[in-house]
Amino acid sequence: MTQPEIVEMLKGENKFLKEQIAVKDAQLAVKDRQIGDQSERTRETNLLVASLHKLIMPLLGGAEKSQSKGSRDSAGSSLSDSDIHQEETMLP
Repeated sequence: MTQPEIVEMLKGENKFLKEQIAVKDAQLAVKDRQIGDQSERTRETNLLVASLHKLIMPLLGGAEKSQSKGSRDSAGSSLSDSDIHQEETMLP
């Protein structure tokens, strides 16, 4: 193989690799959006479960435990009544 042939082959390989990088960049952008959307769905689910928990606990006789200020939900985050109500109003 001559030097000009090698140069042309390398140029073609370089072009192909640059195109592949562009494809992968586009795929990563889609995955980033999907991960962000999934994180938002998880947050909404956690808020709904916390709200359901607040509704069910008085029926199960655990109202005194669930109403203590700064109590933790099952995911370990501290939610106040106003936080849950504010988040509920934002849900579709």
